[in-house]
Amino acid sequence: MKTHGSRVTRGHGMRRGISLIEMLMAIVLLGLLGGISYNYYKVYYDVAYAAKQAKVYVILDQAVQLSGAHDLYTVKNGVEPTTITAMVTDKQLLRIPDKMPEVSAAGWVLLPTAEIDDNSGAGTAANDVAFTYAIDGSATAPDQVDYCNILTNNSKNTWSLTSTGGDITAIGTDPATAYAEGSFGTDYFCYGSDATTQIMFFVKRVELE
Repeated sequence: MKTHGSRVTRGHGMRRGISLIEMLMAIVLLGLLGGISYNYYKVYYDVAYAAKQAKVYVILDQAVQLSGAHDLYTVKNGVEPTTITAMVTDKQLLRIPDKMPEVSAAGWVLLPTAEIDDNSGAGTAANDVAFTYAIDGSATAPDQVDYCNILTNNSKNTWSLTSTGGDITAIGTDPATAYAEGSFGTDYFCYGSDATTQIMFFVKRVELE
């Protein structure tokens, strides 16, 4: 004798298939889980980006310390230092500022004969001074570009925080071109030395000759 109604496995009491209400409930639950996952990802990314910003602010603070030590050395000795080590030896600095391996493998470098104002014709000297911090650490290429964009945006807040490496190199592959660009702050900026390497550049002194 046939039993009408839902198809049921009589020995186990289980239905085949699901009802419309159960399907709707499943869709709602999936939507809630998707929203939670998106919010978690967004919070995670914002936190990760904030961590990059914090690293850049530490680098800016180190640049201020280096600049102050440079002034003290110059006043005391009557000449400018040619290396950061010289300022440590002369006790204007306790030590060379720590580098962050994920940001920079090279760390800080003092350039006593930089060329920033582009007065590089015959009879002129590369006599500008700057501190540099190469972004050549262990971070991924997109993260390295983020560090560069954060620094330049801090100097000139109209610079996009999402610019690509190509946009960075578009302003030139040397500090003089970037300095002359006019769209960046003159105290510090980031430029692309090539398609994959960015340099944080902190201007100490420019000799207009």
